[in-house]
Amino acid sequence: MKCIFGKIREVEEIGFWISREVAAHMILAHDVEYGCVPEEIQKIIDEGAFADKAKNGLLPNGYSESFVLADLYEDKDRVYYAMPFAGTISTLFPKRAVSPIRNCICARDDGPFFIPASRKADMFIPAYSSPDELLDEFKSVLAGFGVELPDDFDWFAHVVRIDGTEFYDE
Repeated sequence: MKCIFGKIREVEEIGFWISREVAAHMILAHDVEYGCVPEEIQKIIDEGAFADKAKNGLLPNGYSESFVLADLYEDKDRVYYAMPFAGTISTLFPKRAVSPIRNCICARDDGPFFIPASRKADMFIPAYSSPDELLDEFKSVLAGFGVELPDDFDWFAHVVRIDGTEFYDE
């Protein structure tokens, strides 16, 4: 993970927003990979309640907290966070999302976590041939981390535009 610290930086990114729900699944993928799933979380998994509790923010012991995610994914190049951050996050393709994010105004000390798109548009040439191609890139990155999201996950709600200012120390 690249942490961008120091001065002021304008953030204008297209990316996959790592919400608390996604963070919980990323933390679980890490814990499964390293064989260290906490007993309390394993019990929730065994009960078949992990996805629901992750979606509703009901996991115990900060299991979806950004500081935990930051520690676990600090060496992953495709995961970024802006810290602290003031700006907006909105779903890029709201008609494709079940519950689109509409100009969520964020002023947070822990900033947004996201996976930035790897390509940028060049003048009048689009970076991706379709929204599905962009989404497939994000799915591939998450799969590379071993992250599995529920079948009913609202993928397109998390494909976002992030605009704002990051304040950081050097």
